[in-house]
Amino acid sequence: MREKRGTRLLLAAGTVAVMVGGSVVAMTSTAGAAGGATLTVGVGGDTTVHGVGFEGMRFDAPTLTVHKGDTLNFQFQGFHTATLIPAGVNATDWRAANQGPGGAFALIQPDLDDSPPAFEFNKAVLFPSDGTCGTSGNPCAYDGNSVVNSGAPLSANSFSVTVNANPGQSFWVLCLVHDMMQLQVNVVANNTAATTQAAINSFASSTLAADHAQAAALVPKLEHQSGHKTKSGKVWDAFAGFDGDGWGLDGMFPSALHIKKGQRVQWHFAQLTGNIHTVTFPRKSAIAFEKDFSGGNMKCEGTPDTAVNAAPPAFCNPGGMGSLEVEIPSAAVVTVGTHSYSGHGLRSSGVRGQATGNVAPYTLKFTKKTGKHGFRYACNIHGGMMSGRVFVR
Repeated sequence: MREKRGTRLLLAAGTVAVMVGGSVVAMTSTAGAAGGATLTVGVGGDTTVHGVGFEGMRFDAPTLTVHKGDTLNFQFQGFHTATLIPAGVNATDWRAANQGPGGAFALIQPDLDDSPPAFEFNKAVLFPSDGTCGTSGNPCAYDGNSVVNSGAPLSANSFSVTVNANPGQSFWVLCLVHDMMQLQVNVVANNTAATTQAAINSFASSTLAADHAQAAALVPKLEHQSGHKTKSGKVWDAFAGFDGDGWGLDGMFPSALHIKKGQRVQWHFAQLTGNIHTVTFPRKSAIAFEKDFSGGNMKCEGTPDTAVNAAPPAFCNPGGMGSLEVEIPSAAVVTVGTHSYSGHGLRSSGVRGQATGNVAPYTLKFTKKTGKHGFRYACNIHGGMMSGRVFVR
């Protein structure tokens, strides 16, 4: 998931100090608040490759070795979280228990106060576990026993946490938005060498270059139109985004499809190992839904729900942040419409990708010829930045 507006609720406000124009800027370690070292780690990194949105989906560091009392400073470069889970717990097991449907840290969850199907963003993901700490001058404390969550970078682009876990303990830092993003941290005795900032910077520089090279080589291949034959006729293959190892391309591929009236297009989602997308016709509907995914539909719980009437961090008066709901229309989440399209009505795959448990292809048959502009479509989550066209002759 990637957001591009600097003033919207669910956004890290652009590229931060660690990355300028897609290039890594060296970061320096400092003394931590408790006397230990501070290590700075970039999180994600959004840019473009061949004009296509490139979404960094990794913690820009190797497996870390730290001392008790060291501070980790996470610099967000996109829409991510830095979430420290209890020591000794396997990351995959924790995700399975907490991020699946109905999980305590599932990104999108049912809105139980409204008639189903109704959905909302999970405040436990979006907001920090402790809103009174997390700055470089006042880091949060992690003792290895409880979850410490940065929340999404709504107003600050960094999050600092001091590691108070004991030597010998190991833990994971996860992004609750992208399943592929996780970083292992090992706590060692003071007489054992720890990871240096130079090692982190070197890792970030080399992996970023490799990621960009892989993405750049892939884009021309994805733009090549191809299909397969079935008993019902020709079916053209397309991809709603494409994820690599630690990165994703936020584009529709091929960006322009040329087909004949009566043929079908099948969009694939199994390649989405970290991101989630939709295929939604028409494009204007997807752009409208993107506003909801960007936090444009905040409500205060009530009968009926009402508009937000207080400034952050309260949001709602009375009730405070506990009464806040960041609602998402069901039509933005679930599959909508038939499997044929003539340029009228809403047709949507609904949200798909491995994180949702639904990677089934989405197929539409096109029953009407288009004009010179074609049928335009986009992703509900990423809006107009992730759109394509189908030309039917």
